[in-house]
Amino acid sequence: MAAVSGFWRQVVEQLSTALMVVDPAGRILAVNPAAERLLGRSATTMRGKDAHELLHRDPAGGALLREQCPLLRALGEGSVARGEGDSYRRGDGRLVTISWSASPLTVGGSFQGMAVLFTDITGDRSTGRERAAYTSALEDLTERLTLVAEITDVLGQTLETDEALARLGRLLVPRLADWAAVDLRTGSGQVHRVAVTGPVGRDAGLEGGREHLPETGAADRSPLVQVLNGGDPVLRNERDAADTAQPPVTPLAAVHNDFLRTVHATSAITVPLGSKRQITGALTLVRTDPAHPFDTEDLEVVSDIGRRVGLVIDNARRFGRQRAVAEAMQHNLLAPLPQPGRLRLAARYQPARPVPRSAATGTTRSS
Repeated sequence: MAAVSGFWRQVVEQLSTALMVVDPAGRILAVNPAAERLLGRSATTMRGKDAHELLHRDPAGGALLREQCPLLRALGEGSVARGEGDSYRRGDGRLVTISWSASPLTVGGSFQGMAVLFTDITGDRSTGRERAAYTSALEDLTERLTLVAEITDVLGQTLETDEALARLGRLLVPRLADWAAVDLRTGSGQVHRVAVTGPVGRDAGLEGGREHLPETGAADRSPLVQVLNGGDPVLRNERDAADTAQPPVTPLAAVHNDFLRTVHATSAITVPLGSKRQITGALTLVRTDPAHPFDTEDLEVVSDIGRRVGLVIDNARRFGRQRAVAEAMQHNLLAPLPQPGRLRLAARYQPARPVPRSAATGTTRSS
């Protein structure tokens, strides 16, 4: 849970669905307020306890063998799992029947445990289809939480902008979108489409069409132009096509519209990279399946990702400027060398070793 901070901590705390995080051994690391209410137990009393021994019971309320626990089995395999009809024991002794979904949490490729979303279905008479749809929604939310945590961890491992964006594309496609495009502002007041990621074998042609385009036309209704000019994140689905039917006002908008048409976008999200005070660029995600459009929850997730990516890019650019200054200073420290006749001399800068304390203080040793 350490990686899911700030915005996502607020989401988890306000989530109406119960959430529990367990470590690889099945011990409870954290629960949200909804889980406290459903289980009739406080987070303090549950933290550190074995989730199976504390909560899981058979339908009659008796102890359940660990070998019969599907959550422990999923923990052992490190795999996604879900179940319906399991019995959990509340703090007051009452049993509740739950529907649950669990997804593995990884940091840097290392398995850290599972995020378990569950809801009370005691006395539920809804159809199997409705239950399946609800379970699917729980799985989608778990996947979103896991994805944000992974992006935060992976992007924090590099100070190279190109490498960070390449890693971002590999995380977003195809897990969250079918296509992803990143546009960055340059110091000359232009916008550069620096990365396009799509299905394997289908992105090279689009990346070859990168262009430096002027960032003008604040009146243009293109989502990309609006976001770069400080507007809110934009979610557009097929039903919004009429809003973009007018010809683009700027070359930047034209390139973006061509991209959406080329990949046959049926749903798209465009969010700023960074904060409104300093917009580094924009991230656009595209889905091509009309039956699976983006929704407002996706918009919140992508907006949070955009803020995180903007911070990484700002740090990478700052590091690049510092490195350039250091290299220039080192070059200026090189003394000019004579070039006698046909002999060519070269020099390189090597930092001096630290001065020993005895030499720095002017003391000497007697032998």
